[in-house]
Amino acid sequence: IINVDIKKNSMELSNTSSVSANIYDDDSKVITLKLPNLEIGDTIYYKIKTDRIKPRIYGEFSDFYISEYISPFISVNIVVEAPKEKPLKYAEVLNGDGKNYKIWKEKQENKILYYFESSNIDQIVIEPDMPNIYEVVMRYLFTTLESWEDVSKWYYNLSEPKIIINEKIKNKVYELTENKITDIEKIEAIFFFVSRKVRYMGTNKETNRPGLEPHPSDYTFETMSGVCRDKAALIVAMLRVLNYDANMVLINTSRKLDYEVPMSYFNHAIAGVTLENGEIILLDPTDETSNELFPQYLMDKSYILAKKEGATLQKTPIMEAKEKEVE
Repeated sequence: IINVDIKKNSMELSNTSSVSANIYDDDSKVITLKLPNLEIGDTIYYKIKTDRIKPRIYGEFSDFYISEYISPFISVNIVVEAPKEKPLKYAEVLNGDGKNYKIWKEKQENKILYYFESSNIDQIVIEPDMPNIYEVVMRYLFTTLESWEDVSKWYYNLSEPKIIINEKIKNKVYELTENKITDIEKIEAIFFFVSRKVRYMGTNKETNRPGLEPHPSDYTFETMSGVCRDKAALIVAMLRVLNYDANMVLINTSRKLDYEVPMSYFNHAIAGVTLENGEIILLDPTDETSNELFPQYLMDKSYILAKKEGATLQKTPIMEAKEKEVE
């Protein structure tokens, strides 16, 4: 057994993974570790501890673990320790039918322990064009959240103070929609202004919930720059000038979430407008060269509207293929 001197062989560096997306965050760091004299056939044994200083939703906890993957699992053992005054609302196993697992809880004096164990789980085989692997494997999900409506209300309360409408924004809206008659004409005029004229760039830090909290919409309008959530907040503000029912929207771009267990696993923010007939039009202004209000690669994904009264989890609509015009 050769122990590695962590301090001597590790280094903290700036995380540059987002630079290619034009996002610059000097608070994001990575730690690299070198393993000296490593040879073929050696086994690496390591432990990682993660401390969450700021949970996404203050006072709430959600997480999930997969217990099935493209390699076999001999054994999976998970223990969730919850304080007695904050028990889990849900602890569920999905896609576990016919597989060797068990789940139970144990109440102690000041805490509740939730256990999940599985053993001898065969690997799955990746198939062409299959759904995201996290949608089909056995997984263990747990949360202190009561409902998806709680997630909706939380993001409404986080983003709503940032929806600021000033005279400059009003005047721009009136200018853009002066000769527009229908709802879709007005919505498109505002959408393409924000998507094409507001540069996608992240340089300034959020103070409350980094990665999800938008900057004030008047700031984004003044600087004409921002990331997805900033551009979405500006669209919401501009649509509200015309009294549209516009709201921020959380969406997961990689997979559908599990309706059975409410969580905060969203990785993208867009805008949504609900018309008088109840139709919801989703707007993603992230791409500066987009010709569509909503990109096809986001169809059949999970999203939730940020509403004061709360909204439930929904799926983005399936879009029909379009015929290519040939000259």
